Amino acid sequence: MVDPNEPNIRHEEIHISQARGSTAGWWVAAVVAVAALAGAVYVFSQGDADNIVAARESGRAEAMVETAAAQAQAAADQAGRASSNAAATVVEAKRAAAERAASVADRTARAAQNSAASAQDAAADASDTALEPGPVN
Repeated sequence: MVDPNEPNIRHEEIHISQARGSTAGWWVAAVVAVAALAGAVYVFSQGDADNIVAARESGRAEAMVETAAAQAQAAADQAGRASSNAAATVVEAKRAAAERAASVADRTARAAQNSAASAQDAAADASDTALEPGPVN
């Protein structure tokens, strides 16, 4: 029996059937793929030994050029550091020479002052001796 309080629900089922196509398209794609693979194998297997040797020599030459450039850059960097060190050494030598010259000039000035003082003392002693009366005979 049907309960009058239950809602009336209708159920429908829909079935869709698709027509199957032929598999000829897949067979054509497989044949094209095999042909492409065979062509690639043929192309890559045709490299002759001369081309391989030339490529190897070219790579070796490029590596030698890169090495030479790196060594030249390193030599230039080392020369720059040596130049900076030489400039610093020259500056230090000039400073040391100036200090030695100042020290020698200071010692020379003190020696000249000491000589002048000694000369003054000698002159004063000489004048004192000349003014003193000597023994009478």
